[in-house]
Amino acid sequence: MKISLYPRSLLAKIAVGYAVILLIIGSIIYTGIYEWKERKVREQEVRQISSRKQEIHDVYVRMLELSSFSETFIEWETEDLQAYHRQRLSVDSLLCNLKGWLVDAHLDSIRRLWEDKEQLMGQYMVTVRMKEDMDRKIARQIPEIARQSMLDDSNKKRNFWKRLFRKRKNDRPSSTASRLYDLDRNVVDRQQEYTRRLLGQADSLAGKNRELNGQLRAMLRYMDRTLLKELKQREDRIAEAEKRSFATTSGQIAIMVLLLGVSYAVIHRDMARINRYKRQLEKTVGQLEKTVSENKVLIEARKRIMLTVTHDLRTPLTAIGGNIELLLTEENKAKREEYIRTIRQVTDRMASMLAGLLDFFRLESNKEKPNPVPFRIQSITDALQAEFMPLAIEKGLRFEVENGCDAVVVGDKKRILQIGANLLSNAVKFTSQGKITLRTDFSGGVLSLEVEDTGTGISEEEQMRIFTAFERLPNAVTVEGVGLGLAIVKGLAELLGGKIKLNSRLEKGTCFTFLLPLSLAEEMPMESGEKISRVLPFTVLALDNDEVLLAMMKEMFIRQGVQCTVCANVRDMIEHLRYQNYDVLITDLKMPQMNGFDVLKLLRMANVGNSRTIPVIAATATGGDISGLSEAGFVACLRKPFSADELMRVCVGCLGNKRQEERVDFYALLKCSNGREMLDTLIRQTRDDMDAMRKCLEKEDRKALNDWIHHLSSSWEMIHAAKSLREMYEKLHQMPECTHEELVLAFQNIIDKGREIIKLAQQTIQAYEGDSYRG
Repeated sequence: MKISLYPRSLLAKIAVGYAVILLIIGSIIYTGIYEWKERKVREQEVRQISSRKQEIHDVYVRMLELSSFSETFIEWETEDLQAYHRQRLSVDSLLCNLKGWLVDAHLDSIRRLWEDKEQLMGQYMVTVRMKEDMDRKIARQIPEIARQSMLDDSNKKRNFWKRLFRKRKNDRPSSTASRLYDLDRNVVDRQQEYTRRLLGQADSLAGKNRELNGQLRAMLRYMDRTLLKELKQREDRIAEAEKRSFATTSGQIAIMVLLLGVSYAVIHRDMARINRYKRQLEKTVGQLEKTVSENKVLIEARKRIMLTVTHDLRTPLTAIGGNIELLLTEENKAKREEYIRTIRQVTDRMASMLAGLLDFFRLESNKEKPNPVPFRIQSITDALQAEFMPLAIEKGLRFEVENGCDAVVVGDKKRILQIGANLLSNAVKFTSQGKITLRTDFSGGVLSLEVEDTGTGISEEEQMRIFTAFERLPNAVTVEGVGLGLAIVKGLAELLGGKIKLNSRLEKGTCFTFLLPLSLAEEMPMESGEKISRVLPFTVLALDNDEVLLAMMKEMFIRQGVQCTVCANVRDMIEHLRYQNYDVLITDLKMPQMNGFDVLKLLRMANVGNSRTIPVIAATATGGDISGLSEAGFVACLRKPFSADELMRVCVGCLGNKRQEERVDFYALLKCSNGREMLDTLIRQTRDDMDAMRKCLEKEDRKALNDWIHHLSSSWEMIHAAKSLREMYEKLHQMPECTHEELVLAFQNIIDKGREIIKLAQQTIQAYEGDSYRG
């Protein structure tokens, strides 16, 4: 089955991101198409406006042509008037086309004016034609009158003699003159009438022209305003549409970019998480593979350790068993003592081997911590020389010591000695002839401890695995040991912050160098680790079925100045709680008669001392989940194996600053057969000690006071009354030195506690005597 590198959630996010992007791109395309169509519509509107403008321009031009054509109407013929009529109808049709775009009343007024102008021009032309007809008629009549006048003149010539001698009569106007007069009078009247008519028509025509011109100017102004307004509106709409389109497109692009950024961020985050998970997975797989290989090595090591430990334990146990059998039947005292010495030596070797195993496992489980103390480097050299020089001499080897510096440094002296002892032990084991050299030096803040021998040496291949636990080289098969010495050396070196170097050649010898940075005693740094502060002394009750572990735990507490009572069964635990309130109780979880959970239930149900409120710590060697312990009511968990520091840290951590108040308790004295005599001795000794300390205080002899505090501490610790002594001890050793008044105040607390001890001891004696009398 193929496994995808990317989870479905990431693929879904990518798909959603692509879908959103495609949707936005589609919306952008749709917006573009929509805006393109809108632009086409606006362009069509602009073209319509341009067409209208062109039509108006054409109408205006046609009207100008028509107006110019009408300027010569005086010279027109009928055909010209008909042509004008056709042009006027054409203009009229053009004006009709403008209806709905311009004011209809305005257009109708212009059309009517053109029509009236045409009628006036027609009437004018009719009047002019009538005048011309009259002129032609006059022109025809004048020749007729002239011809008639000539006829009359000829008749007069024939009758000249007759007329000459005829008596003159009054002359009468001749017919020609009369006819001319009548013609003239008629012509004048007609001309005056036509002139008046023409003048009136000309005035009307001029008025129509003025009105028409005014209407045309008004129409032009209106058309200009309308066109400008339309154009401005169109431009505004176009600009607004462009802005809207730009804003829409920009917004969509911005959203798309934002979504792309968000998608990139989300996908990048998921990819980073996937890559991180992938790296973690690869790291985990690598660790698992490493763990598998280590487990294989551990399995092999376990086989080796089982074989080695079984072999190394079987041999001394056989020796112990054989010597015990000989001891049981041997009557010779010297022989018996020899058997006992042999048994002791064998048991010491077994204890050393088991101690090595315990040290190794404690180092592996990170249970050890450095314990720095001031010491002289010479003391390291002297201790190692005293221990291993006899062994080297016994084997026929020279043991040389070179100490380059005798500085006082601060370090874990015990573990430095352990490292040197392991290195020297190997040197003695694997050197058959020659010498062993121990060199110590301190330079540049670094302690150098070097062990060199002239033994068999180690090959380069073997040097790679010599520090592996339970690793036994071929030359060590016949040598006693389990193969942990150098593994412990390496672990201790890492624990202390140092390093170990190896330089060896086959058949030439080996040189181990341990380098450790240390500070001089006067340069001792302030302790940066966790400080265990005890405001009041606290008491511990420990319950375990392993008496060896109980003894070790009690010794650890005693070295820390803490009173510890141990018990191997529940009955003893209840008995101790009946007589004393303890600050904390430590119980093993796995015991044959009653496990730790049942012990806790018993304590909470019982009404013995402070059993219902005492903090209970669970001690366990299992490495599983401890969450159920707190749910059950345990205040802390102490994992085995543990160190003294860890033991104190767990106890102090669960107690905090809450302690049982110090209460004088004579239970330890009364358990003895001569309890009353011991109380009398305590009363007498306390009075004497108080007087002696008072004299030392008056003399301000602080050294003597310090000695008296050491003298009293053991007995007062036994009866749980040493708090005031510890306070006085702290005053004496604090830096800078305390004042005399502070010492007096601290000593007063000791006096008060001494009086309390004497008073309680006297009351206890009285009660003791009363019980004896009644008995």
